[in-house]
Amino acid sequence: MISRPLKTVNPANISSQVSELDQNWKSNFLPHFSIFNILLHFLDMPCSLIDLQTGNWLLFNRRYRLLDTVQFEFYFGKTEPRARYNQDCIKKVVQTRKSLAASYRGFWDVFVPVLNKGRVTAVLQSGNFSRTPPTREMLEREWKVITGRKASPLDADFVRFVRTALETPLLESTVLKAFVEILELYAGVLENRQNRESAYQRMEELRREVIAKKFPHNYWVRAVIQSEPYANPPWVWTGGLSKWEREEIGINRIPTVVIAVMPMESSRANRDEIQTLLDASLMRRESFLFAKTLPETVAGDLESYGLVFLTSTDPEKNKTQAKLEIEHRVGKIVDYFEKQFQLKMRVGVGRVAPVGDSLGKSFREAVSALHRCVYLGKPLLFYEDEADQIQRTEASDLQASLNQLVETWSRSLGLEAESARDQYIQKVLLFASERPEAVRVHFQYAIFGILAVLQRRLLLQGEAFQKLSADLSRKLAEAGSTYVLLSTFRESLGVLRAFFNRPADGARNQRLERAKNYIDLNYRQPLTLPKIARQEGFSVSVFTRSFKRLTGLGFAAYRQKLRVEQAKLLLKTTRLPLAQIGQECGFGSTNYFLQIFKKKTGKSPGEFRQNQNA
Repeated sequence: MISRPLKTVNPANISSQVSELDQNWKSNFLPHFSIFNILLHFLDMPCSLIDLQTGNWLLFNRRYRLLDTVQFEFYFGKTEPRARYNQDCIKKVVQTRKSLAASYRGFWDVFVPVLNKGRVTAVLQSGNFSRTPPTREMLEREWKVITGRKASPLDADFVRFVRTALETPLLESTVLKAFVEILELYAGVLENRQNRESAYQRMEELRREVIAKKFPHNYWVRAVIQSEPYANPPWVWTGGLSKWEREEIGINRIPTVVIAVMPMESSRANRDEIQTLLDASLMRRESFLFAKTLPETVAGDLESYGLVFLTSTDPEKNKTQAKLEIEHRVGKIVDYFEKQFQLKMRVGVGRVAPVGDSLGKSFREAVSALHRCVYLGKPLLFYEDEADQIQRTEASDLQASLNQLVETWSRSLGLEAESARDQYIQKVLLFASERPEAVRVHFQYAIFGILAVLQRRLLLQGEAFQKLSADLSRKLAEAGSTYVLLSTFRESLGVLRAFFNRPADGARNQRLERAKNYIDLNYRQPLTLPKIARQEGFSVSVFTRSFKRLTGLGFAAYRQKLRVEQAKLLLKTTRLPLAQIGQECGFGSTNYFLQIFKKKTGKSPGEFRQNQNA
């Protein structure tokens, strides 16, 4: 290496130059950091810059969530209406040069102009989000419009749509106002008309005073309870809680224990899966705010069916006193849910971790204790009180429980089979520590075991067996969470039971359900009874009798009912001409549509629409 003499420089000049450079990069970088932090870690919303010269959408922030409701529109072929909506919104922003909050299919987006010499040359777009909590009626209506199918809690696709809709951020009026201002400040930075330092300061103020008070910090909770042994909790890098954690998370001590809660089954006895999801969504929103009223406590989601509370005890207390403090906090949590939601809760508590350690282990223990509560019928369980029993259950009983499940289910032993199913599910949950991928493997193994018995007894063979096996595997593979896996597994066992109860009826009912689903999806088309019967291997007479037993209606009446229900929906929610509605719903002519609609509803389509708008 060739050494060169260093030029003599005044240290004061170096300091001045570094300070100026430091100020420049900070002022340029910080507004970008602030908006990225808000979008990704709090709102979990994508944001794009739309270049009006090229028409390109430059996505500069993605979301953690896998899906949003827009993707359902694309999947079911509704891309053109969404594109027209976007074009109309952009056109309005260009004309007015003002920000716009607009809604489509029950959800909202924000469009903010970016100007160059007084002309709108780009638009910031972010969405979608809700402004009020989605209702069941709204979700069922939108599902019908998007897919043409009637909403049902037994339809796995509809359940996934509901789950996706409820994960959509809820921006009430104060949050929306703050969010629009944040986007406008960022647009000003992009236009070079807004002072970057003052923009950053105001964006941070809105984040602290508005956004962080209504939304949990998504990354923080996940990072604290994650189970990856090589990953560290956030406080490792700062040597303790940082200033922003104290201000925004609202705690002054590092959490050391996890409390997992879920409603008791009896509390949800009259709720189907859709209502359970709606209730859980409300619980999650309210519980985040409730946790702020508890000492040193933060709330987070336990998939879609429960919650976790991260907390700590007074470091001056001994082990017995600390446990009493946790019990007192659990009592407040249980009382809150009973008073606020009329729900009785089950609670599992993990062991207290050393200060500064990850809470991944305490989280797994809390979830195991929670499901042990279900198994034992207890309202509260500390993992340390049952640790030996839980570990023995995980290690030795799972295979025996699986053998019992396959035996009782293949012999259709009624209550004994259902009891074996419930015990197997609880042991899988304990063994898998609530991890969806591990739960999925065990459930698939159980289904394959029962299918093997079905095949050995020659109750289902060849192509029919392969199709059933593939269908059940696909449903489990598509289940996105432990909660959905549980309902899918129970549903799959019900399908298999039909073959063991009455083999011929089981296969026939499966074909009838397939025919019904085909009609539900294609009732707008000119379907014929012989075609439907033939494609599922029935004679017309057998199909007619069997279909009526299944639905309570004959083929023509059932198809007509679907068409009339769709027409009613379009009359309520659109201003389409009557002739177009008749055509959209599969009626052969406008006169026939008018005649059938009045016969079935007692009103003409025009009268029905007028009554809805009255």
